[in-house]
Amino acid sequence: MTTTQTLDQYSNASSTPSSDGPIVTGKQMLAQTFQAGVSGALEAVAVSVTCTKGAASLRPRVSIYSVVDGAPAQLLGEISVGTKNVAWSTRLPLSPAVPQVAGTTYAIVVSYPSASSTDRFRWSGTSSSDPAQPCLLGDSARWSGLGNVCDFQTFVSLSALGGSDGEVIVRGDGVLPKGS
Repeated sequence: MTTTQTLDQYSNASSTPSSDGPIVTGKQMLAQTFQAGVSGALEAVAVSVTCTKGAASLRPRVSIYSVVDGAPAQLLGEISVGTKNVAWSTRLPLSPAVPQVAGTTYAIVVSYPSASSTDRFRWSGTSSSDPAQPCLLGDSARWSGLGNVCDFQTFVSLSALGGSDGEVIVRGDGVLPKGS
């Protein structure tokens, strides 16, 4: 079955990444939170990540987490990228797709698991902060807010949950096909 991906949430809807954004060192991770706009299957994300200092063999990991008390909590899905950098035009597919519920907050987390303490990477974004969707710096145990918003886009399929695109009723408890 072919599904249609719909752009759900984003901090930059343009075809060009922002020119600013946080730079982090080594095994630190960056997390950009977002609130799902629709219920459905989160099938892909887009981010712009550049390894500014590090070995050619470094590969980023892009993950989706649930958010508890404003911080990433439980891993829901991830993709290991096959290149050192991620272009803004690249949709990174999540397989399997991650179910998301409208109004629920999630986090996109970018890391370079094999990075050394001297390696650095940048996630494109802006230097202005959005209290509703903060960018966080941390590790698996501690997270702190940054004065940035990282560029991201989320792509959701409504039909992957059994309905057909455009023929769904979105409720607080999920998505139901019309006629249910």
